[in-house]
Amino acid sequence: MPKVVMDALSHQAIRALGTEAEHYRHPPERVGLWRGKRLTGLERSLEDAGHTLAFSRPDAIALADAAVLIVASRSQTVIFSDIELAAIRDFVLAGGGLLLMANHQHFIMPQQQVSLALDLPLGFIDGTIAGFPPIELAAHPITAGCEQIVVRNSTSMVARDPAIPIARFNADRRHLFAVATEAGKGRVLATGDSGFIASSDDTGKDMFASGANATFFANAIRWLTRA
Repeated sequence: MPKVVMDALSHQAIRALGTEAEHYRHPPERVGLWRGKRLTGLERSLEDAGHTLAFSRPDAIALADAAVLIVASRSQTVIFSDIELAAIRDFVLAGGGLLLMANHQHFIMPQQQVSLALDLPLGFIDGTIAGFPPIELAAHPITAGCEQIVVRNSTSMVARDPAIPIARFNADRRHLFAVATEAGKGRVLATGDSGFIASSDDTGKDMFASGANATFFANAIRWLTRA
């Protein structure tokens, strides 16, 4: 079964694994609250598509037999090492898929590291677009069957050719939510938020089941794997 690796130091992975005390300078009071229930919808979606999910730091060994790497928003204090960046670059350029997600203010620097390492035609803006902002979707295989993507808070993105903006914030269409591009033999989908994949976000809301978030994620995995 094709393997999907989620970066174990991503915010969503840390919540899912309950490892906040190990990786955050100031762990939340409710350490471990989201363990085992943070990503249940995502896990079922991958299982239904015939994929296995593994949590690991993205080194050459972890990515050797992977089809997709998910970076589910590292915070500013959890940067990528040079070894990790080299492994991600080699993986994508050789044909791997990368789902590169930021989150909101203070969750963009590591994602920007990856973008720069791959020389991607996109970048993240360190700010927050809050309050469930409406998002306009462009026609693309990743947005097929999607009427509405629901996010609580998100950063914004910029892109240049040949990257394809596939989702914009309605209030100001200069601000992008999702951008698709290719890098070497691989494909990359970058988004300004990772909370939309959470079955139990920090407030307990099932974001993965909201709107067409589950469809958007499933489409993304198919596109990234060229299925």
